[in-house]
Amino acid sequence: MENLTDFFSQFEEWILKDIRQILKLEDEQGNLLEPDRSTQDYHRPFVAAVILTCCAIDVLAAFRYGKEKNDVGETFKCFLRNYFIETITKSKKSYNVDDVYNGLRNALLHGYSLNNDLALSHDDEGKHLNRTGNYITVDVFMFYYDLEQVYKKYKEELRGGKHISEFNRRYVFAPLIRYIPEENLKR
Repeated sequence: MENLTDFFSQFEEWILKDIRQILKLEDEQGNLLEPDRSTQDYHRPFVAAVILTCCAIDVLAAFRYGKEKNDVGETFKCFLRNYFIETITKSKKSYNVDDVYNGLRNALLHGYSLNNDLALSHDDEGKHLNRTGNYITVDVFMFYYDLEQVYKKYKEELRGGKHISEFNRRYVFAPLIRYIPEENLKR
């Protein structure tokens, strides 16, 4: 149970908190804020938030399936298929695995670009995962909110005893942030 507590704490205090702060959904004091969809500040690091969201999915997938080797693609896709579905996500939409893995994750992480048929947006959550003209739009705020819902579902499953052996196998192999001294984990 201690490993779960550490994992939850680190995932929430490092990964989710970083994304919320990049998207300005949380201030430095930890107060939650509403998304600023009216901003015309295109220099806000929306792309960085999407990259970190994809990294967070990588982390959850590795722990969910207990992977000890680098088969990120398969675990990422499997996690999307099983968790980024309309019954779990806040957007009530299921994600297209290939669009997210190849068109979003791989294109951003390996080339800082998007596939030709994807676009990022921040101004209207109603556009999320809908085709607008030639593009399928990914709303950066909704992508994060869907991650939060998926994480809550996975956390609930772990607390209920599901997937513990896979979690422990991954935790022993590669804990989330064990190599950072405890005193440096405090913000």
